Amino acid sequence: MSRNPLADPMPGDIFITIQNHRVEIIDRYVSIDEHGKETPCLIAKRIKLDKEPHDILNTSVSVISVKIRGSKIEYQSTENDISWKSVKRIIV
Repeated sequence: MSRNPLADPMPGDIFITIQNHRVEIIDRYVSIDEHGKETPCLIAKRIKLDKEPHDILNTSVSVISVKIRGSKIEYQSTENDISWKSVKRIIV
Protein backbone atom coordinates (compact mmCIF):
# COMPACT_ATOMS: atom_id res chain seq x y z
CA MET A 1 0.00 0.00 0.00
CA SER A 2 1.50 3.34 -0.99
CA ARG A 3 1.67 6.35 1.30
CA ASN A 4 -0.63 9.32 0.72
CA PRO A 5 1.64 12.38 1.13
CA LEU A 6 -1.32 14.68 1.82
CA ALA A 7 -2.37 12.58 4.82
CA ASP A 8 1.13 11.54 5.94
CA PRO A 9 3.71 14.07 4.69
CA MET A 10 7.38 13.11 4.97
CA PRO A 11 10.69 14.90 4.38
CA GLY A 12 11.26 15.33 0.67
CA ASP A 13 7.58 15.75 -0.23
CA ILE A 14 6.80 18.95 -2.15
CA PHE A 15 3.32 20.44 -2.57
CA ILE A 16 1.75 23.32 -4.46
CA THR A 17 -1.02 24.75 -2.28
CA ILE A 18 -4.28 26.20 -3.52
CA GLN A 19 -2.75 29.65 -2.84
CA ASN A 20 0.10 28.69 -5.23
CA HIS A 21 2.64 28.48 -2.42
CA ARG A 22 5.31 25.80 -2.67
CA VAL A 23 5.66 23.77 0.54
CA GLU A 24 8.63 21.45 0.97
CA ILE A 25 8.83 19.11 3.98
CA ILE A 26 12.45 19.24 5.14
CA ASP A 27 12.64 17.36 8.46
CA ARG A 28 10.64 15.54 11.11
CA TYR A 29 10.87 14.99 14.86
CA VAL A 30 8.73 13.98 17.83
CA SER A 31 7.98 16.67 20.39
CA ILE A 32 7.63 15.47 24.00
CA ASP A 33 5.83 17.71 26.48
CA GLU A 34 6.28 17.90 30.26
CA HIS A 35 3.71 15.12 30.76
CA GLY A 36 5.44 12.75 28.34
CA LYS A 37 2.91 13.21 25.53
CA GLU A 38 4.55 12.66 22.14
CA THR A 39 3.48 14.66 19.07
CA PRO A 40 4.83 13.91 15.57
CA CYS A 41 6.07 17.20 14.06
CA LEU A 42 7.43 18.44 10.76
CA ILE A 43 9.62 21.28 9.63
CA ALA A 44 8.55 22.68 6.27
CA LYS A 45 9.68 25.51 4.03
CA ARG A 46 6.91 27.58 2.40
CA ILE A 47 7.80 29.76 -0.57
CA LYS A 48 5.16 32.22 -1.66
CA LEU A 49 4.53 32.86 -5.33
CA ASP A 50 5.54 36.54 -5.12
CA LYS A 51 9.09 35.50 -4.13
CA GLU A 52 8.91 36.92 -0.61
CA PRO A 53 11.41 35.36 1.79
CA HIS A 54 10.27 31.86 2.62
CA ASP A 55 8.58 30.90 5.87
CA ILE A 56 9.66 28.00 8.06
CA LEU A 57 6.76 26.03 9.47
CA ASN A 58 7.69 24.08 12.58
CA THR A 59 4.57 22.38 13.85
CA SER A 60 2.63 19.15 14.25
CA VAL A 61 1.82 16.85 11.36
CA SER A 62 -1.89 17.53 11.85
CA VAL A 63 -1.44 21.31 11.45
CA ILE A 64 0.72 20.97 8.34
CA SER A 65 -1.77 18.47 6.89
CA VAL A 66 -4.51 21.10 7.24
CA LYS A 67 -2.29 23.73 5.56
CA ILE A 68 -1.63 21.46 2.55
CA ARG A 69 -5.21 20.17 2.23
CA GLY A 70 -6.27 20.37 -1.41
CA SER A 71 -2.67 20.82 -2.60
CA LYS A 72 -1.20 19.28 -5.72
CA ILE A 73 1.65 16.85 -5.03
CA GLU A 74 4.63 18.15 -6.98
CA TYR A 75 7.06 15.51 -5.73
CA GLN A 76 6.65 12.50 -3.46
CA SER A 77 9.64 11.40 -1.42
CA THR A 78 10.90 7.90 -2.01
CA GLU A 79 11.56 7.53 1.73
CA ASN A 80 10.91 3.92 2.70
CA ASP A 81 11.07 4.25 6.49
CA ILE A 82 7.80 5.94 7.40
CA SER A 83 7.91 4.74 11.02
CA TRP A 84 8.14 7.39 13.74
CA LYS A 85 9.87 5.00 16.19
CA SER A 86 13.43 5.94 15.24
CA VAL A 87 12.81 9.68 14.71
CA LYS A 88 14.65 12.07 17.04
CA ARG A 89 12.75 13.16 20.15
CA ILE A 90 12.85 16.74 21.47
CA ILE A 91 11.64 17.68 24.94
CA VAL A 92 9.79 20.98 24.90
